[in-house]
Amino acid sequence: MPAELPLDLLALPAIALLAAITWLAARLRATRRDLAAQARALAAEAAARQRAASRAAWLDAALEAADDGVLIADAALRVVHWNRRFAALSGLPDDTPREAATLAALLRLSAEAGEFGLVDVDQEVARQSALIASGPGAFPRLRHRPDGSIVEFTLNPIPGGGLLLCCTDVTARPRFTPEAPPPEAAAPAPSPPLIPAARPRRCLVLLVEDMQVNQVVTATQLRREGHRVDVASSGAEALRLAAITPYDVVLMDLMMPGMSGYDAASRIRALAGPAGRVPIFALTANTGEAERARCFAAGMQGMMSKPVPATLLREALQHGTTLSAPAPPPADSLLDTARLAELRRDLPPGVLTTLCRQCLDDMRDRLTALETALAGNAAEPVEREAHALAGMASSYGLARIEAQARAILAPAHAGDISAARTAARGLADTFDQSQIALRAWSE
Repeated sequence: MPAELPLDLLALPAIALLAAITWLAARLRATRRDLAAQARALAAEAAARQRAASRAAWLDAALEAADDGVLIADAALRVVHWNRRFAALSGLPDDTPREAATLAALLRLSAEAGEFGLVDVDQEVARQSALIASGPGAFPRLRHRPDGSIVEFTLNPIPGGGLLLCCTDVTARPRFTPEAPPPEAAAPAPSPPLIPAARPRRCLVLLVEDMQVNQVVTATQLRREGHRVDVASSGAEALRLAAITPYDVVLMDLMMPGMSGYDAASRIRALAGPAGRVPIFALTANTGEAERARCFAAGMQGMMSKPVPATLLREALQHGTTLSAPAPPPADSLLDTARLAELRRDLPPGVLTTLCRQCLDDMRDRLTALETALAGNAAEPVEREAHALAGMASSYGLARIEAQARAILAPAHAGDISAARTAARGLADTFDQSQIALRAWSE
């Protein structure tokens, strides 16, 4: 008979079973906890998804009910959303798909529908895409649609990348808002209306100007009159745009780096077809007879002194007549108050303050460049910098700086550096005084 087994050995199976049961119970409790946590997470995710869907539905409903057109794009210019009003004001076909759309694709559809006139579709899509990519500085922009309506496009960046493009029908918007006289002021004598009784036709204008502070002022003035304006920053860009776009008139700055306004006008005249016959008017700070003759020789119709009065612009766009330059303001005054009042009427206060600051910064750089040029013996850089100073000063009502810059222009144009140096004496002090006066006025 075998010997009896020790009790501890007989107890091993029971102990192992008990340990297994204990481990299994612990695992089941952990699993229940995990499942409960997952259930709570799924419920929270479902609730968040429902809230997001509710917000998205609310946003879609709000955008669809808006009077303005709205398009939202990401940083890569892929369209995230756009409403039906945007499609209607952009000339997009009714069956345009919203899925996987890109901004370039929508621009192409608008161009093919004739929204930009008779243009090369590929080049126009590239041009419009470049304008949008350049950011809010290129906006607002007016588009004259084939049906006669006018749509204003504005652009706003979205934090973190992307953009918000809005469009508004401004056909019925008044072009000017008359300012009320001060309460104690006597009633002024009646003056001619800002807009003639017979509204001039709306024109497609190419503004050629290399200085941004002047671009904004002149383009805004034209757009307030209801014209569509494209801006070129160089003669080469002006030539490219004039070759592909049927402009009604070209306003040409003369003193630009690279291709001058004279050369650009001559090359536009050499273009085939209607592009070579577009009216061209010079915008210049130097309005002497020699410059006038040179403008005519380059094929221009006339010249206008900066800043261009609204009446002269209107006359050029309506009748295409040869224009004479207005007399400059008195040189004994720091500021041209009439010009500043025109700026205040045409530009929003925040924009005007920013532009005045930028103008003063640019003028400071030009003064440094002028001092360097005057220290040399070459007249051409002196004339170029004095011309730029006179143009900026006249645009922003800096009358005394404009007068001194014009006084430098004449001898520099004649090659008399010594006389130009004499005319430039005190210009830095004049700038300091004018800077204080303009900042005080604008702010």
